[in-house]
Amino acid sequence: MEVNDVEEWPLERIDTVTMTVGRFSRKFRAKGIKFRTWTDKLEVKVQRIA
Repeated sequence: MEVNDVEEWPLERIDTVTMTVGRFSRKFRAKGIKFRTWTDKLEVKVQRIA
């Protein structure tokens, strides 16, 4: 995933998506990789911001 790429997932998977993003954030924190997660209507969106 490159900076500013957005991945979309169905809202039913919000628990799995937030846990996975948290795991990746902790794993890559030293490399400066950061993610943003938000909901938009019936989707969960994840964006790499750094």
